[in-house]
Amino acid sequence: MAYLLDTHTLIWMLEGDSRLPISVSTIITNNQDLLWVSSVSFWEISIKRSLGKLKLAHNTIQFWEETNRQSIQILNIRASHLSSDLSSKSLITPFHP
Repeated sequence: MAYLLDTHTLIWMLEGDSRLPISVSTIITNNQDLLWVSSVSFWEISIKRSLGKLKLAHNTIQFWEETNRQSIQILNIRASHLSSDLSSKSLITPFHP
């Protein structure tokens, strides 16, 4: 199975936040599942940190490096992702079936 982690799931996972549900943590630690995160998540983290709306123990570069270290695939945005047909081709996220 493949999962697309949304931004708050990525943050909770990498920060060791207790708000990450056990069911999601189990999926993330299962080495048989393919995990993806959008490159936009790193942009979102950077913007929120620069505006003072997000306080984290790690900076955005550390998030990027840890994502790579944990073999989470980074999904780059393309024009084709902006299509209205995207919903039928999307990966399922743990919180959004």
